[in-house]
Amino acid sequence: GHTATLCGDTVIFFGGLHTRHWTNSVHALDLNTWRWSSPTVRGTPPPPRSYHSASALSNDRVLIFGGNDDSAAFQDVYVLDVPTYTWVKPRMKGNKVPAKRTGHVASVCSLTTDTSSGPVDMVLVYGGWDYQNANKTVYYSDMWLLDTSSWQWHRCGLKNTLPAGDPSATGRAGSSVAVTASDTGVGKLYIFGGDLQATGTVSDHMGIMEICC
Repeated sequence: GHTATLCGDTVIFFGGLHTRHWTNSVHALDLNTWRWSSPTVRGTPPPPRSYHSASALSNDRVLIFGGNDDSAAFQDVYVLDVPTYTWVKPRMKGNKVPAKRTGHVASVCSLTTDTSSGPVDMVLVYGGWDYQNANKTVYYSDMWLLDTSSWQWHRCGLKNTLPAGDPSATGRAGSSVAVTASDTGVGKLYIFGGDLQATGTVSDHMGIMEICC
């Protein structure tokens, strides 16, 4: 349930659990020397968690979203500045945020917006689940885009309606994802495998969604 994120010549490992013990520790693997280290990290770290997402941003930063511990799922955002090993909790704008979730997937697109002078890191989040929901286990099929220049979430929609009975419409967790960009923004989302609410675990289902944000 930990994550590994490449930043330059260093792989940053964060979080995970072992024998029901959740952690928020940071470890680094230098790919030039193949040496491990456990750097001293400044700032307020995220609470211990597993099955979160960790996205590599420009300027050697790692963005952490969601995940869960032994009692609840999360919907918070933290950023680790790798050159200084400092945690930052961005001040989010707007009142629309993704629901608490774990086991989701995230991918980074660099896009140019109307208000930016150059490419901006956009983090696309899809799916996941919340098995610790007070009412019932919830699978998600929604998509969100986080603008890291304004720190505001935007709900994404599908340009094309999925065929009737397509299992992607019911939500999934634990899948893999790749995102392509178009001239006007995010293009297509390619999703493979995972645990589908409709059919259970699958290994060979590919979902392709054309999205707009």
